[in-house]
Amino acid sequence: MRTLLLLIGLLAACGPKDTPPEKTFSIRLEPAVLNLRVTETGNVKVIVSRSGGFSEAVMVTLGGENTGLTADPLSIPAASSEGTLSFRVSDAAKIGTSFPVVQAKSGAISKSETLTLRVAKAVAEATKITVKDNAGSVQVRQGFGNVTLEVEGKNLERVTAFKLGDLEVSALPGRTSNQLELGVKVPHGANPGAKALVLTAAGGDTTFPAALFITPITSGPAGNDSTGAGTTDKPYRTMKKALSLSQPGDTVRLLNGTYTASSGETWPAFGTNVTPNVPPAVKVEGESRDGAVLEGPGTTSKTVGLAFSDDSGAKTLTVRGFAAGLFVGSGNVTLESVLASGNAVGFGVNGGSIKASEAEFKGNKTGILLTGMAILEVSGGSSHDNSDRGVVVGGKALKLQAKDFEVFGNTTGLFAAGGAEVRLEGVKIHDNRDHGLKASEQATLSLTASELYENARAGLWFGGKRLVARGTTIRDNKAFGLYVEGSPDKVDFGSFTEPGNNDLHTNGPNGTGDQILDVRSDRATLGDPESFTLSATRLNGVTPAADIYPGDGKWPYLDAPYFSILGTNNLIRVY
Repeated sequence: MRTLLLLIGLLAACGPKDTPPEKTFSIRLEPAVLNLRVTETGNVKVIVSRSGGFSEAVMVTLGGENTGLTADPLSIPAASSEGTLSFRVSDAAKIGTSFPVVQAKSGAISKSETLTLRVAKAVAEATKITVKDNAGSVQVRQGFGNVTLEVEGKNLERVTAFKLGDLEVSALPGRTSNQLELGVKVPHGANPGAKALVLTAAGGDTTFPAALFITPITSGPAGNDSTGAGTTDKPYRTMKKALSLSQPGDTVRLLNGTYTASSGETWPAFGTNVTPNVPPAVKVEGESRDGAVLEGPGTTSKTVGLAFSDDSGAKTLTVRGFAAGLFVGSGNVTLESVLASGNAVGFGVNGGSIKASEAEFKGNKTGILLTGMAILEVSGGSSHDNSDRGVVVGGKALKLQAKDFEVFGNTTGLFAAGGAEVRLEGVKIHDNRDHGLKASEQATLSLTASELYENARAGLWFGGKRLVARGTTIRDNKAFGLYVEGSPDKVDFGSFTEPGNNDLHTNGPNGTGDQILDVRSDRATLGDPESFTLSATRLNGVTPAADIYPGDGKWPYLDAPYFSILGTNNLIRVY
């Protein structure tokens, strides 16, 4: 046994020696996938991991045939573990995915790693854009005409198409790979706002945002009519200057401030024929309603703040201190969020077709004065605290349509005469110092879902031609709810086929007077019972019994003064 152990020990002692580790290295690519376009350069980090005591420098090259792809040899020193290999893609490169081999050598040791390369077609790219001879600004006003954009970038010689918003654009001569000039036409009526430049090349589109910014023709207190450019950053001083340069489709923008004769403004004369200062199809827009103010020389000055041509309009500004703050003689005009205050007439209309939304007329002598052949559509807004009437509608073939409008704090709230046709929906007329709504002559009224309340005399004093009310409330007026005089063709507070659904209550002294007082002229014979009708209309909380009620001196009816008929032979029919 001892002999066997000794033999095993001798054999072990005579066995092979330990093999020293191999001196070598390996490489790794970061990133392993590289995306490039033709003409672009991309970098890949080559990371060397040395082992077995290897400590030599490593030379890295691009191996094999790689048409259109080049990379300068890279030497990674012995003291370093990484380096950057730069790849360049030329027009000869294959479009798509390829797998070039990166080879690393040091002495007899050679290693390789495959790169996934994805090549796409070249794009052109703008890196800087300036407007030539424009003092570093990219703003240009509407109607400026021709401007030149100076473009810096790469691959600009490869551009095949240009687009600058909705503007006309073309390349000027002298293009190079990194410089390009574009001619741009900025017409009147150009849409304001930032215009992005889109460059199209074989590899697709690139976009440079806000290459050009179109502004309305702009004026402001810090501007200058001689040296200004009519832009937000370099405005003119006067509205007059901006209007003189405007053409159809343009917007004249007024920055916050006060515009007066002393600052250079001139105003149209107020008279029989007013010459517009706002050209056709031009809009005047303030920066804010209370901030942009047109101020006239006074209510007795016979001047107009803004007189409109066809298809023109105004928005978000204040007009004060004129014989007429706003005036329309003819044409289609739009008003939005304007304030007419402290004028003899806030808004004078002698013709045309006007749409006004969220407009306010306050502190004038008369808020709105409509005469002649005119149509006015009002939505939202108010006419209030005027020293005389809030709204006056007169003349022939004239129409007022008001929705969600409010009339209060005037002498008479709304007065209609002549052949005026007035349609009110969702309108509130209240707290006026005389009648809320008064109509005479041949005026016709239509009230829907409206309220007439807390006026000093009648809520509705009617002596016109025709009156129709549906879903309307007349309440808490100091003298009468509804007062009817003259010889109207029709007073319709509900009919046999169509309920009125009106409510008249607490009108008259102490809220106990007549809700309806009929003082139509006496008749020799009985009148038409259909000329004055009620249906589903409550008077102080009571719906009158269906009947025909004659004006024969036996009034009031229903044992309470809910309605009275003073004119002999006049009739009220209740359905």
